[in-house]
Amino acid sequence: MKRKINEQDALRRARLVLVMLFTGVCLITLSHVAHVSAALNLESVVSFGQSRIPDSLKKSRSEKVRILVVTGGHDFEESSFFQMFEEMKAISYTHLRFKQGAEEMLTLDAARDYDAIVFYDMNQNREPHWKGWLALLEKGKGTVFLHHALGSYPDWDEYGRIVGGRASFNYKRVIEGVPHATFKHDVAFHVKIADKSHPITNGLKDFDILDETYNRFVVNPDVHVLLTAEHPTSGKIIGWTHRYKNSPIVYLQLGHGPTAYENKNFRTLVERSIKWAAGRLSDGQNNNQE
Repeated sequence: MKRKINEQDALRRARLVLVMLFTGVCLITLSHVAHVSAALNLESVVSFGQSRIPDSLKKSRSEKVRILVVTGGHDFEESSFFQMFEEMKAISYTHLRFKQGAEEMLTLDAARDYDAIVFYDMNQNREPHWKGWLALLEKGKGTVFLHHALGSYPDWDEYGRIVGGRASFNYKRVIEGVPHATFKHDVAFHVKIADKSHPITNGLKDFDILDETYNRFVVNPDVHVLLTAEHPTSGKIIGWTHRYKNSPIVYLQLGHGPTAYENKNFRTLVERSIKWAAGRLSDGQNNNQE
């Protein structure tokens, strides 16, 4: 009888050990599944056709800002200009020229994959792309205009409203309300930060640069001034932001050649302008401030 009781007790203990082992295995398995599921949710399970990465997660991954750089109508030092963009680790760019494919990209569908567009052109003919471009701006495509882009489309009044200003460098034409602008190469001058709290200029100090100056150009009264200069060959306001329809716009008058491209302050302004226009500045900065 005593032996039978001992056998039953041993059997109960063995069952208890098996239950404990089984419970432990289940807990480990569940924990592993939870970790795997979490990893799959973060990395997306697109390969299984079940989900996609939320846009909010995409933005937090510091993916590069994709831009289209448009040139044409004005010569420039291409190698050093594009080296500036290549050394911006947060920027990925595609380059197209007017008359070589740029016109076809200025539409809602063609420009869909770009976060912002940078114009470094002096194109004079708005055909055939202007209607598609206006639709793109109506939708809200962030845009940055650099230097001689101020002199594009002198006969098109709407362009001045898009950029926030205009310049006419063709002295053979008289455009009502737009005086003939002047320019001077290789000028050493001082740039003042007019708004030190704006996301583009936050933390920057006044700086010196060797660059081309413009004067006698039009600046619309409703722009938000970022940069100014006090020099006899330069207009006072040389950098601004504003909004055209639903698109955030930046214009920087700086940027004629290598001495500007290699200036660290100019590079910072260009990169931040692109990010601001694309709504991608960090540290809580965004494109709502103008």
